Amino acid sequence: MTQNLRSTLAIAFTLLTPLPHIYTQSVGIGTTSPDPSARLEIYDTLRGLLIPRLTTQQRNAIQNPAHGLIILNIDNFCLEIYNANTNQWHSIGCPLNCAPPQCTVSITGPAHGCTADTITYSASTCPEATGYQWQFPPGWTIISNPNSQSVQVVPDTTDGTITVQPCNMCGCGPATSMNVTADTCQGFCLAIGGPNNDIAYDVIELSDGSFVIVGTTASAGQGGYDAYALRLDQTGSQILWTKTIGTAGSDFFLSVARHNGDTIIAVGKRGNNACNYQYALHYMSYASALAAVLDGASGNLINNQYDLWYQTGSYMMRSVDISFINRNRVVLGARVYNLCVNRSSFIARYDQFNTVVWAKFLNPRLFRGGIQISRDGHRVYVAGRTWDNGTLGFTDMYIAALRYQNGNFLWGKYLGGNQREELVSVTETYNHQVVACGLTQSYGASDWNFYLVALDSFGNVQWSLVLSQPPYGGYNPDAYCYDVYPTRDSGVIAVGSIERYHAGNWYFDLLLVKVDKNGNLQWAHAYGQDTLHERGHAVIELSTGGYLAVGVTQDGDPGSNTDWDIFVVRTDPAGFINCPKGCKMTTNVGQTSTGVNSTGGGSVSNTSLNHSTSNTGISVGGNRYDICQ
Repeated sequence: MTQNLRSTLAIAFTLLTPLPHIYTQSVGIGTTSPDPSARLEIYDTLRGLLIPRLTTQQRNAIQNPAHGLIILNIDNFCLEIYNANTNQWHSIGCPLNCAPPQCTVSITGPAHGCTADTITYSASTCPEATGYQWQFPPGWTIISNPNSQSVQVVPDTTDGTITVQPCNMCGCGPATSMNVTADTCQGFCLAIGGPNNDIAYDVIELSDGSFVIVGTTASAGQGGYDAYALRLDQTGSQILWTKTIGTAGSDFFLSVARHNGDTIIAVGKRGNNACNYQYALHYMSYASALAAVLDGASGNLINNQYDLWYQTGSYMMRSVDISFINRNRVVLGARVYNLCVNRSSFIARYDQFNTVVWAKFLNPRLFRGGIQISRDGHRVYVAGRTWDNGTLGFTDMYIAALRYQNGNFLWGKYLGGNQREELVSVTETYNHQVVACGLTQSYGASDWNFYLVALDSFGNVQWSLVLSQPPYGGYNPDAYCYDVYPTRDSGVIAVGSIERYHAGNWYFDLLLVKVDKNGNLQWAHAYGQDTLHERGHAVIELSTGGYLAVGVTQDGDPGSNTDWDIFVVRTDPAGFINCPKGCKMTTNVGQTSTGVNSTGGGSVSNTSLNHSTSNTGISVGGNRYDICQ
């Protein structure tokens, strides 16, 4: 046995052996002759006595403190003793002329946190402070220096209050609080695409919470652009199937709807490269209609129905939007001539057996537009842009209502100011308002401005909302609305794009705007990368809460940002996302105003549609693309 081990055992034995005389004599440390009046005397000329040092919060957490218990409170640098008779701590020694900081600080950081995020919160500078004391809701974890001016935390799912105080050796000053919310943030943003352009125009949710996205692709198929559909799981982590349908020309799916259960119909157009893909969104151009009936679960074609042409005289018909009720559908389209020239707009209703119930030409012609069957099944609403018979400006917004049963004209309204305006999409809210979205030059602070307008079922304007990006440095940044969707609170969610400034240039971000039933802005958030363009084309409210928007982004292919990829953004009900891989979110963008002028007009006339199915030159395929988060 070594000498050190023998010494250690001897000391332990001594300490554990009862020695009666120790309890009756004074004990000395550093002295052999302790003062008899002291139970313990410590003598040292080089060192001092170090008693427990606690913050006020730690002191207050002591369970059943003994009468006379002494600590050093490091918040106020006071020796404190506990009086069990009064259940209070009393200071028995504090520095002279010492005071805690008197300044009130502010907190910067997000008011909403996601459990997978690392979030930084900072306090403004207090010159009197040597540190800061932070408190967070239960479960939130501080992962950096907890006494610094800026701290990093990982939120839990508990809502609560963040509190910070400036502190020095004499204590802590006034507390500042900030209310915060937190959840699991099931949102994401990602890009889907191949080596060439891939664009999303519409999206639906299936019964299992997955999504079917439709659009066009130049990365696969027969050449040019092929109509494209894919199914994405609800977490955004897996593509479940893809389908391409097309010819050697340019083919697009522009709208998709659930027909019966998870059976879906996607409609769009066929044509050639004469009309630029960038202007395909809801435009009434190209030479023929394209429709596909798909099984949502597998992506398989049903009854080989994938190329439907509507012909009248020497003109071709093509579809742009679709709406369903009770397995009946109405389709908005155009009669076109010479590839891209719109001769007239048509609206047709089909029954569940794909038989035409009625078909109408609409006056005025619409060059962009959307269609929606009312919730009670009595009316069909159509909206778009026109320059026919307009009395308000160069081009006008137009909304009309037709009777669902027979297609008869009920009312029509031209909307706008003395400049150019467009409507792109229309919906009906849960409280039966007709809400359309588009863009305006007549109202707002910039050149083109995001626009929403609501009418009642009789065509009377209820409210309008304009969202603008203010001019900056002599430049007028644009904001657009491309789609609007009803929300269960009787408001709407709308999607589009907005320009924002970064590093000397302007870039578009995908824009989501939430509006209540009275037309009041609830929030407006932008999503995208700092030096790339993103645009939103369609949005839906999810059955589990939150929203899903689709569009395009330049980002997605490693080493290249020259082509467009499908852009998908899923948010929580407040518009927040959990995007650890770099999708930047900008909250509360733009400024709001109102503006609307209206006049009545419009009509419909009967037409006939010679319906046929042609598979000539059509090829069906599938291609799995990469998901780039």
